[in-house]
Amino acid sequence: MKGDHILYFKNLVEELIVDGSGNNLFQGKFYEIAPTADSFPRIVPCAVLNDFPAVAKKIALYSSSKNLETEVVKTRQLYEYKFTYQVDFYSRNVYEHIRDVTSSDALEPFCDQLVNLVASNEVFFGQDGRDIRAECGAFGSADRDLIVDNIYMSFVKIVVTDGVYSDTAVPKIKKAQINDGGKI
Repeated sequence: MKGDHILYFKNLVEELIVDGSGNNLFQGKFYEIAPTADSFPRIVPCAVLNDFPAVAKKIALYSSSKNLETEVVKTRQLYEYKFTYQVDFYSRNVYEHIRDVTSSDALEPFCDQLVNLVASNEVFFGQDGRDIRAECGAFGSADRDLIVDNIYMSFVKIVVTDGVYSDTAVPKIKKAQINDGGKI
């Protein structure tokens, strides 16, 4: 479940977020575990994924059915989970975090890019084919140096809704014959 979410974030951040020249700044610099503070000056720009405890809700409703040749398969959602993640972006250029309104060719900040990407890709599929939904929460930039050496941080919180499903297969009746006991 979480593996699908991590792949989703990794693909968005490493493949689609770019700098003003169209370069993928985060290729190989997306971390699922935060690096130590003393390593940040060597690895910026980078992105770090933080996760928070999930919230579970019991659903137990049938969500779909498939009418196959020999059986009907009903899918039942047992639980719905809401996972909250935060993607933190670190770099030395403050204008990668906030828009430079004085520049005519202003680069789109990392947070804005990620919010737009999540909004346009809010439904994605898990490896088993289930729908997973993502929506943006709070986002912004820190107004002070967070680590050392003028490294700035911005963040985007994203809520991912996922679930646990169970399939039940019911065989179809092939052909019904009625025995009326004789002719009329």
